This record gives sequence, C-alpha cells and structure tokens, in this order.
Amino acid sequence: MAWTTRCWRTWWASSKDPDGFRAKVRQLYESPEAHSFDVLEFRDGRLFERYSQPQRVGAEVVGRVWSFRHVTEARRAEAELLRRESQLARTEQIAGLCRIPPRSSARTRGKVGSTGP
Repeated sequence: MAWTTRCWRTWWASSKDPDGFRAKVRQLYESPEAHSFDVLEFRDGRLFERYSQPQRVGAEVVGRVWSFRHVTEARRAEAELLRRESQLARTEQIAGLCRIPPRSSARTRGKVGSTGP
C-alpha cells in the first residue's frame, strides 16, 4: 500500500466526518482545476486547516498540492478571547446600569440659601 494511501486512511479514520472528508477529496480529484480551503475536525478535538490547489507543469495540471496546518491552539485561544471580550462587555453593561450618579454639592447647585437651581 502506498504511503499516501495509508496517510489518507489515517486521516479518514480520525475525522469527525469521514464521509465528508472522503467526498471532498474525491470532488477535488474529479475537478483538477479546483482550489479548496476548509477546516477539518478530528474525533480527538484537533483542528487542521486544509488547502488544496492544482499542481502544474507549464499549463498542464499534473496533480494536486495539499497543505495542512494544525490550528487547534490558535482556534481555542481565539474562542477564549471572544468569550472574555463578551464577558467584559456584559460586566461594563451591568456596571453602567448600577452606576449611581454623584450627588451634586452645594457648590454645583449654587450657594446655600440662594434662589438659583
């Protein structure tokens, strides 16, 4: 069995959506001019970006180039940042609702005993 076939089978077996994974690979091989970018999710929680484009020699398509990038930690950090930003916005909103305006002093109202506002 070829090395690439073993690799594909390992990826398929580990994917959360093995049928979708296979279908996309098949679709790309059936459409040699196609470019593709998507995110693969695996059963163990890992995330990989998958990019594919035609490989050319001159003007002729002779195969496919596949690129995979492990993005699990970056995506988790991004999700945590969004969660914290949302939490901060809620906290600021609550603080704004509870804020009691300062009482005006005699200096800001005018002199004590004056008839002004």
